[in-house]
Amino acid sequence: MVGDKIEKFARRTDYSNFEGVNRLRDIMKKLGITHELRRKGAESNSIIRIGDNEFTYFEQ
Repeated sequence: MVGDKIEKFARRTDYSNFEGVNRLRDIMKKLGITHELRRKGAESNSIIRIGDNEFTYFEQ
């Protein structure tokens, strides 16, 4: 999946900050990205890559 909007948010995210990553997860949920990831087989603890950044997917 590719999208300029989420990539822009991802570039501004501080991945060393738990709250920052959670904010990105919330944005992904609002944009419908989380739903699409689940539909494509993502499970809790899957690694999600946006651009050059990676983080762990948690189901909320």
